[in-house]
Amino acid sequence: MTAKLIIETATNLHKIAHLQDSQVQAFYIEEQKAIHYVGNIYVGRVKKVVKGMDAAFVDIGGDKNGYLHKSEVFLDEHEMFAERIKEGQKILVQVSKEERGTKGPKLTTFIEFSSSYVVYFPYSGYVAVSKKIAEKEKWKSFGESVVEGAEGLLLRSAIEGMSPSKIEQEIVTLRKEAEGVIGELQAEGTVPRVVYQREDFITNMIKKAKADKLELIVDSFETKKKLQASFPEATVIFQREKESLFDIYHLQKELEKALQKTVWLPSGGSLVIEETEAMTVIDVNTSRFVGKTSQAQTILETNLEAAKEVARQLRLRNLGGIIMIDFINMKNKEDGEKVLQKLKTETEQDPVRTLIFGFTRLGLVEVTRKKERDSLQHLLLKDCGICKTIGRYRNEKKTLDDIEGELLSYKEEAAWIELSPLLSFNKEEIEKWKEEQEMELYLTEGEELTPFYRLRHIGSREEVEQRIKENKVEFLF
Repeated sequence: MTAKLIIETATNLHKIAHLQDSQVQAFYIEEQKAIHYVGNIYVGRVKKVVKGMDAAFVDIGGDKNGYLHKSEVFLDEHEMFAERIKEGQKILVQVSKEERGTKGPKLTTFIEFSSSYVVYFPYSGYVAVSKKIAEKEKWKSFGESVVEGAEGLLLRSAIEGMSPSKIEQEIVTLRKEAEGVIGELQAEGTVPRVVYQREDFITNMIKKAKADKLELIVDSFETKKKLQASFPEATVIFQREKESLFDIYHLQKELEKALQKTVWLPSGGSLVIEETEAMTVIDVNTSRFVGKTSQAQTILETNLEAAKEVARQLRLRNLGGIIMIDFINMKNKEDGEKVLQKLKTETEQDPVRTLIFGFTRLGLVEVTRKKERDSLQHLLLKDCGICKTIGRYRNEKKTLDDIEGELLSYKEEAAWIELSPLLSFNKEEIEKWKEEQEMELYLTEGEELTPFYRLRHIGSREEVEQRIKENKVEFLF
């Protein structure tokens, strides 16, 4: 199985599209300036202990203090949280969940170090083996024979076919890495400080692609050299043209589709996907599909097709948390089991932990998917200030990224861009963004709410300035 990853880094947003059999399986997007914490380990400082919550807030150097609950701390049998964790104390913590909205990142003292084959825990005291491994007992015995003291291991499915000596060598490497990090707690240095950083965004996302062969297409020669060194077994292709990679491979349209509520199925049925603060709800409809046999068969075929597409949409949109799916009502219990099995089979391909709990008493299928990153909607859209979240439209980051992608096809000196009054830009950020562009950009505010931007004129500086003067408009920035 070959996975093709299109990696675009030429614009404000780093974008990766994971394709398999010519179909997009996932989008991974991150701002160039974004700072991510999950997996990073810090020497932090306890700022506040909240006894009523059995929790503490720890300064790790970010805008928001991290949240540490007692369930994430080593405690003796009768030891109280406030006895172990005190204000002003230095503490070694790892980020387990990104900050979101007003909430800071979640922290744990149960630190771990991972590779493609092994997750190493300095203090867990247990050995676990992936359920996908056929020879579980053999590998569990191996794991128990190589751990020392309170160490623990999780042996991943990728170890199948590998020699035990190679895996043991990898464990030794992780052990040495852990010893160095743990020693940082006693070392002199500023507090807070980062003592272990996860892999960069692009490397991390490539590792999520489960495939026998990797084909990586990039628009930066520097990125090509870096990925060739990190993934010597992959085919890395450098491609830079007038258009952005996402336009060349028609991925921009696919990205726009992934931001819409309705997804049409090949048969004519449809999904309606609604993200809310509490959960995501997916409704399955027959819509234009009438089938060729009985009504029960039509419903089953639509639901089976929907189950496959739901699994893809979870990956594509990076939906996490609680997900409720309202399949078309099936009177036959066996048909319901077929749909559940199809959904389970399709979600097994997901690199993010996804659990299918089955039908509720109301006939809805209950699913949970681990939240690892913001969904596409949270990344690229914003709530409507008029209808207060009933509607959503593209945000400022998405608009700037779209502008950059379109400007790549021009080699002129300057451009006049008209922006929708719905958009609100920070002056310092927009000035910095303008400086990063190859063209001289003149930004004005339009009268219409949509489209979100228009390229009014492209040419020399004199031509653009004259056109703006003729239209008697004022510059935004």
